[in-house]
Amino acid sequence: MPQSEAFSIQIEDRPFTLEEAERLSHEPRGRDWPIVYILTGKGECYVGETQDASSRMRQHLQNPERRKLTRVSLMTSGSFNKSAIPDLESLLIEHMHADGLFLLQNMNAGQSRYHDYYQRLRYQDLFEELWEKLRRRGLAKRSLFDIRNSEIFKYSPYKRPQDRMRSKSEASSSGPFPTARSGSSSITSSFPGSTRNVVRPRSTSWRSQGRASSSSKPSPGTASSAEARRRAPGPSSTKRTFPCAL
Repeated sequence: MPQSEAFSIQIEDRPFTLEEAERLSHEPRGRDWPIVYILTGKGECYVGETQDASSRMRQHLQNPERRKLTRVSLMTSGSFNKSAIPDLESLLIEHMHADGLFLLQNMNAGQSRYHDYYQRLRYQDLFEELWEKLRRRGLAKRSLFDIRNSEIFKYSPYKRPQDRMRSKSEASSSGPFPTARSGSSSITSSFPGSTRNVVRPRSTSWRSQGRASSSSKPSPGTASSAEARRRAPGPSSTKRTFPCAL
C-alpha cells in the first residue's frame, strides 16, 4: 500500500444496534483492529477508540445513556496503531466540545495523548483531514481555525490544568494590560498563586524631596544647608572623668 493511502482515513456510518455489532464481529476490522468512533443521536455524541469494535459496541449498548444514540461513525486507516488512536480520540473530544454541534457524553478527555510516539506530527496533520471530512458529513460545523481561537477551546475542561494555564498566559500576554511607564516598577504573572500584575509609579518620597531641596540654589545672603551644618556647633569634645573606688 502506498504511504499516501496508508495515511488517509475512511469513515463508515452504521446503525448503532446489536445486530450491527454482531455483523462487525465477522469483518476484518471489526475485531483486533485499532478504530476511532463517534456515536451520535438527538444532539448528543460520544467519542471513543477501541481495538475491538464489535465488543465495544456491545458494551455501549448496555449503557442507558449510550442507548439514546442511534448512529456510529467508524474511522479506520491503514496507519492506525495503539499509540495514534488515543491521541486522535482526545483531539476529537477537545475539538467537538468547542465546536458545540453536539453535547458530549464523555466525562473526560479519553486516554492521555500527552506522550510522544513515532510520526506523531503526521497524525496531527491527519486529524485536520479527518475534521474536514466530519464537517462534510454533518458531524462538525466550525473550522479548526475558528475553534482554536475561541475562548471555549482555550479554557476547555477537557484540557490538562497545565494547558489551561498556558492558554491563560498566552491570552494575558496579548491582551490590553497596562504597561509600566518610564521609572516605574512592574511585576507580571498570569499563573494562579503567583504575584499578580503590579505597577508602582515613581513617587516623590522624603528622600527625593531632600535631594531636590539640596540641589536648588540658595538665595543671595542665605547660607546653603551644607554650610549651615558646617557652621553649627557640634557636641562638646571635652572628656568627662569619673572617680572610681580603689
